[in-house]
Amino acid sequence: MSIIEISRAQGNHDIAVTNVAPSETIVISNALVNITVVVENQGTESETFNVTLYRDLIPIEINRTVTDLAVGQSRSLFFIWNTTDTIEEIYALTVKEKTYDIKAKATLASDTDQGDNTLVSPDKIKVVSQYIAIGPKRTVDETLTVGESYTISINTDYSGTDVWGWNVRLTFRPSILECTEVRNGDLVNTNKDSSAQFTSAIDNAIGEVSAGAYFYYMPPSIPPTTEGPGTLVSVVFRVTGNGRSNITLADQDTYVQVFDQSVSPDPYEAINDYLPGLNHIFSGYFSNTLTQLIDIAITSVSPSPTSVIIGETVDITVVAENDGETDETFDVKVYYDYLPAFPGQNIIGTKTVQRLAAGTDTTLVFSWNTTYVKEGNYVITAIASGVQGDVDTSNDRFDSSERVAVNLKELRPLPITEIIIGVVVVVAVIAVAYFILRRRRKETSPE
Repeated sequence: MSIIEISRAQGNHDIAVTNVAPSETIVISNALVNITVVVENQGTESETFNVTLYRDLIPIEINRTVTDLAVGQSRSLFFIWNTTDTIEEIYALTVKEKTYDIKAKATLASDTDQGDNTLVSPDKIKVVSQYIAIGPKRTVDETLTVGESYTISINTDYSGTDVWGWNVRLTFRPSILECTEVRNGDLVNTNKDSSAQFTSAIDNAIGEVSAGAYFYYMPPSIPPTTEGPGTLVSVVFRVTGNGRSNITLADQDTYVQVFDQSVSPDPYEAINDYLPGLNHIFSGYFSNTLTQLIDIAITSVSPSPTSVIIGETVDITVVAENDGETDETFDVKVYYDYLPAFPGQNIIGTKTVQRLAAGTDTTLVFSWNTTYVKEGNYVITAIASGVQGDVDTSNDRFDSSERVAVNLKELRPLPITEIIIGVVVVVAVIAVAYFILRRRRKETSPE
């Protein structure tokens, strides 16, 4: 019997790791990361084998068993990496972050092709320390209905002893959440030093909360400081609607302020995202629905020019936005002197937006011919329509902040200089005519 015939009789054993995909590529140092590993049986025999997942050379999980994987079939394995195991490594680094390779290895002693048994994910995972983060990072809970309370905390893992103060600014969607209370945390407060000052402001109309705390002192004295990690602030919301809301920390207005007397001339340093690429600020997400969010909006209406003569054209620039989670096709109508009771009147134009991607906007330009428009001052209104299930119809209409003045054509009064010149010309013409007439009379009179 030949070698080929022996091989066929014994079967071909060949397993492979075909994909390694982490759920996130930048995480804080105590976060959980979901990692999906796909294995495939490329041989001719059903196989049982083990898979081990690594961060760099250190195992995350050893020997996850795959049982009876059929010929030609693949299977997805779901691993969870608790990045708490990286804290000592991260704190040993000056920049307080480290990037890891994620590798999966399938083990089968009889495998005839070992070359595809190991795969490193093309997406590395960066684990960050000295961060500021919202907790919980992600909340999806259908029981948080309208009227229920929902609380987040904003924390830092910074462990230095030189914390002097902090500041945060966050935004949220006011149609979904309403802030009812802002509470100082345990990092900078009067329990640490009696000079601690805490301030906060809530603007539910636009969906914004700002807060800050610091230890009061008078230079050139040295301010009191405290030690992290700790909680900066807790924010309490009341649920006002069904849908989704990002809870976003503003990078440049969110920081931990430290004081280091050895640094001169400016001993203050902010731990935040001022420098591009640091990604040390981690925002949050809230949802009380599992269905895909549908929300279109008009965000801007700008006419130009804002004063015309009847018959002239006004260009109107409209920005339409898809704040939902699915591509949307919808109509945008633009009106002058919009009358809700008569939506068919005073229409300037209609345009259809085709499959606007989620999270993007588009700019539309309408031309308004004022030939048949009466004299007056008009507000320009844009309205988006034609989408079923829009969760927030209040942002479907937008009125221009500037009115357009449509004026009658007036005769231009002659300037005084033109009047004087005209008089002079007329007088000169009369004088010349008089002179010529007298001369002719003299020439024809008898001597």
